[in-house]
Amino acid sequence: MSSLISDIYTMNEKTHYVYLIVDLTTGKMYIGSRTSKVPPEEDLGKRYFSSSTDETFQFLQRNYPNRFKYFVLKTFKTYKEAIKYEAKLHKKFDVANNPMFYNKANQAEHGFVPSRKIFEENKKKFKETGHQQGEKNSMYGTKWILNHSKKVCTRIGKKEKVPDGWELGRKMDYKHVPRRYLEI
Repeated sequence: MSSLISDIYTMNEKTHYVYLIVDLTTGKMYIGSRTSKVPPEEDLGKRYFSSSTDETFQFLQRNYPNRFKYFVLKTFKTYKEAIKYEAKLHKKFDVANNPMFYNKANQAEHGFVPSRKIFEENKKKFKETGHQQGEKNSMYGTKWILNHSKKVCTRIGKKEKVPDGWELGRKMDYKHVPRRYLEI
């Protein structure tokens, strides 16, 4: 019967849900979200285990599955609603910086915010390698220009004159068109 329910469910819709995983040995937790074609009770902890990148957590889930308990906290009609709820919980518990969570980053409504530790590690790495500094910077020697009537932006050389009908700057909601495709 369970398989029949799953098959009918799959034909009709996807479920978006936010879940909690609890490590019964340590009490550490993981909060995540998921979109699935099968009902959450047939998915979480059976087919899907988490989107965590924490290697210790992955190892423990793989090798000691009975150590974890899986909970569906809430289901949603849209992915956006699920992400918004996950972000709310991540912010409330600051899961990226809270030692009681396996999460390495806080979900925001538009992406992830890494923990302070990961942010500082990356900052140090970039400084040591000269990442995006000086001539290694992808913007080195260029500037952004935009055209309001065409609703496009592109880059030109720093020393080039801004063409008529264009102005300095960039608008993120304008389409970026490589200069070679524009008649400037």
